[in-house]
Amino acid sequence: MLLTRFRNCCAVIAILTLAMPLSSQDESGDATPTLEKRLLTLEEAVHLALEHNITLQVERVSEARSQRERIIAAAAFDPLFRTGYDLSKSRRVASDITQGGLAGSVSERDNRNYNIGLEGLLATGTTWTFSIDGNRSEFSSNDPTSSTFFSPLSYNSGYTLRLTQPLLRGRGRGPTEFGLRVAGRTAEISQLTLQREVEQTIASVIGTYWDLVSARRDLDVKQRALGEANELLEINRRKLEVGSGTEIDVISAEANIETQKAGIIDSLNARHGAQDSLLDLINAPEFRRGGAAGPIFRELEVVPTTPSSPSRSRIRCATLSTTASKSPSSACASAMSATSSTRPRTTSSPAFS
Repeated sequence: MLLTRFRNCCAVIAILTLAMPLSSQDESGDATPTLEKRLLTLEEAVHLALEHNITLQVERVSEARSQRERIIAAAAFDPLFRTGYDLSKSRRVASDITQGGLAGSVSERDNRNYNIGLEGLLATGTTWTFSIDGNRSEFSSNDPTSSTFFSPLSYNSGYTLRLTQPLLRGRGRGPTEFGLRVAGRTAEISQLTLQREVEQTIASVIGTYWDLVSARRDLDVKQRALGEANELLEINRRKLEVGSGTEIDVISAEANIETQKAGIIDSLNARHGAQDSLLDLINAPEFRRGGAAGPIFRELEVVPTTPSSPSRSRIRCATLSTTASKSPSSACASAMSATSSTRPRTTSSPAFS
């Protein structure tokens, strides 16, 4: 008799001990504030990631710099335009006849030179120069003897064409086009790197998006399982009251409730992890505190709205055209293949009897 009472006391203590965490969690759950919900489609997530992802922004800057360096290297073969003009004036007063005029006579000369031309470099290493030169000279003097021998105004002009070809060092296309070829290969590498980063970002966003969908579904399944475990506990308690059940069934149902609670906590952590990973890939300012420079994410709940169906892989390629990728169609194909390989996992709820 004493042994039976001792067992009953132990069972009551165990029931109270297991029930205390449940009641405290319910009370704390009621005090938890409701998070802002942000509806997000798969297409919108991909579009935001292509626009704000940090890695893509860095690769776009690198690719643009490589393209400019190739243009600068090709500019070595562009012709250069040159022009010049100079003006000189002189005035001389003759002190005697030995200086070219009567004593006290004044002579003035106005001399103007101009030139215009082009110069450039050919792929064979040949440098060429073409210029047109001109001169205008005007002479005036108050010496009456000089006007009969000199024309007061004269014009001279001419042109020059010069070609220079190296015979040994720097001869041929190889040395001349070396910088251009290096710049062109670097630009192609940067473009392919950007295209690869675009495809990897799209695949990562799609996979993380469906991971979030899977985590949310897994949480829903475990929450329903917790509800079923609570119902089973009530059934076992009623059976115990009417004498058709045992205390072991009640204790087992209570332990199952605690197991379901632990599973819910794990699912919550998985959902938060998948959501943070998705927001980190997207990196949109609206998801951060303080805008684009915000160090942490806002307290919100991302709700995926894209239906889980075979047509979910049909992301419009127009969205991918916002990237600097050379071939958006290949990025779209990669995204679709990545989507088909990241189908959300289904979790079956445990059966309770």
